[in-house]
Amino acid sequence: MLVILYFFFESEPLAFLAGSLVLAWGDGLAALIGRKYGTVTYDLYGQKRSFQGSMAMFLSSYAVLFLLFLWDDIPLWQVVTYGFIISIIATLTEAISYRDWDNFTIPIVVAVATSLLL
Repeated sequence: MLVILYFFFESEPLAFLAGSLVLAWGDGLAALIGRKYGTVTYDLYGQKRSFQGSMAMFLSSYAVLFLLFLWDDIPLWQVVTYGFIISIIATLTEAISYRDWDNFTIPIVVAVATSLLL
């Protein structure tokens, strides 16, 4: 709700879209791939995460941001670099978020990172 109020209505709809799409695609695919193919696991704060799920989060976030930034006519070097940086930030946020708090933290962190970088 905070992301919608600030970024969509106030300043930057692109940041709102980035946060929402990374949550939908990145976190969704991370959960699906992690549960089905997650063989290499790691433990953070008592929560099990899988390397495969984290890779799915990174790759799908990068694909979403790459396409979104291209759609908005951002220069190609920024599409590639900022998409990479924000995808890493989103993946780390998903990895360290406690339980289901990632549904709250990912859109906010991605929207803020997008707003600051672009």
